[in-house]
Amino acid sequence: MKLGLLLRRHFWLCILLTLAVSAAMAPGLLKIRIDPSFDSFLPPEDSATVAYQQFLRDYGNDGVVLLGVNTGEPILSLRSRRRLDKIVREVRDDGQVESVMALSAGLMLDRAEPGSVPLSAAALLISELNPELQARIRAAPFVDGFLLGRDGSDWAAVMMFTRSEVRTNLDSAGAFIARLRAIKQRAAEDSVQVALTGIPVLKVELRTAVVDDLVRLSPISFLCVTVCLILMFRSLRDLLIAQLTILLALVWSFSIIGWLGWAVSNLSATLPSVIFVVGVADTIHIITVYRLHRSRGLPKQDALPRTVAETVLPCLLTSVTTMLGFLSLSVSELPPIREYGLLAAFGVFSAFTISMLFVPCALFVCDRHAPGVLPPRVGGLALGRFLKTVETLVFRRPWWVLTGFALLTLAALAGIPHVTDETDFFSFLPADNEVNQGSAVFSREFAGIGSYEYLARSSQGFRSPAQLRTLAAIEARIGSWPTVRQTVSVVDFLKLQAMLQGGLAAESYALPSDSAGLTKLLDNLEQSDFGSQSLPRYVRPDWREVRISAWAPPARSELVQSFRDSLAVLTQEYPDLEIVKTGSDEVFFKMARALVDSQKNSFLLAVITIIVAITVLFMSLRMGLFSILPNIFPLAVAFGLMAYLGIPLNTATAMVVPITLGIAVDDTIHFLAGYRRFQKEGLSPREAVRATLEDVGSAVSTTSLILVLGFGALLFGSFNPTGHFAVLTIFTVIAAWLGDVLLLPVLLDRIRPDFSSVCERNPSE
Repeated sequence: MKLGLLLRRHFWLCILLTLAVSAAMAPGLLKIRIDPSFDSFLPPEDSATVAYQQFLRDYGNDGVVLLGVNTGEPILSLRSRRRLDKIVREVRDDGQVESVMALSAGLMLDRAEPGSVPLSAAALLISELNPELQARIRAAPFVDGFLLGRDGSDWAAVMMFTRSEVRTNLDSAGAFIARLRAIKQRAAEDSVQVALTGIPVLKVELRTAVVDDLVRLSPISFLCVTVCLILMFRSLRDLLIAQLTILLALVWSFSIIGWLGWAVSNLSATLPSVIFVVGVADTIHIITVYRLHRSRGLPKQDALPRTVAETVLPCLLTSVTTMLGFLSLSVSELPPIREYGLLAAFGVFSAFTISMLFVPCALFVCDRHAPGVLPPRVGGLALGRFLKTVETLVFRRPWWVLTGFALLTLAALAGIPHVTDETDFFSFLPADNEVNQGSAVFSREFAGIGSYEYLARSSQGFRSPAQLRTLAAIEARIGSWPTVRQTVSVVDFLKLQAMLQGGLAAESYALPSDSAGLTKLLDNLEQSDFGSQSLPRYVRPDWREVRISAWAPPARSELVQSFRDSLAVLTQEYPDLEIVKTGSDEVFFKMARALVDSQKNSFLLAVITIIVAITVLFMSLRMGLFSILPNIFPLAVAFGLMAYLGIPLNTATAMVVPITLGIAVDDTIHFLAGYRRFQKEGLSPREAVRATLEDVGSAVSTTSLILVLGFGALLFGSFNPTGHFAVLTIFTVIAAWLGDVLLLPVLLDRIRPDFSSVCERNPSE
């Protein structure tokens, strides 16, 4: 009662203090920055991250911006070539473009050395090309699958290498992509189809999706929670108090992001909804108990301390267990997931603190009327009939309940080995998204949207003819791997140089057989304009390290793993060389594997800490262990759904199990607390179960409804992992609700534990 009396004595101070802290923290909202990229998901000191950053410094960006062009006519027709050339010239005029690769008259003539281009300006832009010349163009190096679509396709590609500002600054990248979209729009007006994709475009689109979800989903979640509150309270005063509590908790949670200098990642789109639905639970409990005491005739001076005394322990316990579920994510190796867990835990702490300090005092100040009656239960008679059916099953068909839950749990657990992780981050956006549509075009018509990067290192260097032939053999092996359509290395540049020196004959596209000829060819390449522009992207100045790019469509984790296995075999065949894999896909793969490990660690930590917390606060190991029993089922459901619905383990779904465990155990705590209370009042175990179902069952159902509706708002997100998170969370919450109103009562009725002697620590004393 001491805390309640203190709040009653200083109610204005508590209200003003809460508002003052909120006002002091609010400027942090202006410091928030958005970083949806996946480059920061691994720690900076991680070996894959270190290698990738070094790769970027040595060779530049491994991602290019891609435009696919289809005029609706044969791509080598005069009209199509003119249209393509117009687009290429517009792209090249952009200040953020360093270089362009395209089958364009302007590009070829501007860069060509005298006598090195088989086509004249007239042939490219004035004359139609005969079939023989078209065949020569398609057979030329770096044309089929790169500059033109594979197997005679009528698509042409425009590959853009951008300046570092576009690669490192998302605002600059966004402005650049917007200019490309304007070019695409102008082309569409000329009946030219343009596909836009590439890793830089993906990063911009992910940021757009994060911002869009934050803007759209937060109001939807807020509206869902508001509807539930209206149905529960039917009081404008109580509704406004609950809404203000949620908003203040949201201000505290997001302000701390700005003050700590953290970034809003693609995970953070779910954070407002989580705070809405989780944070409102304490407020609902406090308002309900306060109104109950007022309806029973207590004056508000007595209702306030009584409300605080009765609610502080269950609210503290449920908040602690939920916080522990979020904090279990702090063991993750991935900084954004670790930060998400800390922020969500702080959000729950903020909601609890504001609920205990602000809500009782606000109710006290705004209570100007005679006490009214309690609003009807959500669901009314339907919920009452459901609880009667539950009671019948619990007491008359307990083995049906146990058998059903056991079979469902086993079926769900059987799917765990089939849960997969995901490294194709294009799949994080909807299939009809512009970036994915462009990705589909380049995966179907060209060599792919990006490259898998490999580095070969030799202490002897790769300038000697023998080492260059070894490099050619390694490149050929990599090119034979599944889905790899094209490889590029310094070997290909040497072959192209040989072709230029050989009068552009197709048979001259090969390495010279004699060492002297190969050495001379290498010298000529280094002295040419083409070599001076291309070699720095594929070989270090001392020639001790060379780059091999393998172009392929986006690959799932199992295919990337097969690449790694093939690389291990290849490395054993060349013991004198060091061959390593790097690039953005390697970082993505390492992150996906870290997700699996963090899932295991977070789950185990969440289970242990929640048991310990309940044991300490209730001073009973039996209650701590008993609270986990009904929550095995929802955890199994989460894993089973991932397996049977094909939902991969990704940045969002990796958080479902520890989070939902922290949330699901809340209702279990309320049920066990009610069971213990009725046992203390002298009821038999069966009667205590029956009374708890009647007293707590409605509240548990109402809370679950709020959680389902609140998380349901995430289904409207434009970021696929957010939708996966919503589906898993919704069904897990439903499973937890069924476990608490069906399985837990059966277990209590069959095992009949005696909790009547269990005491508790009451923080209000």
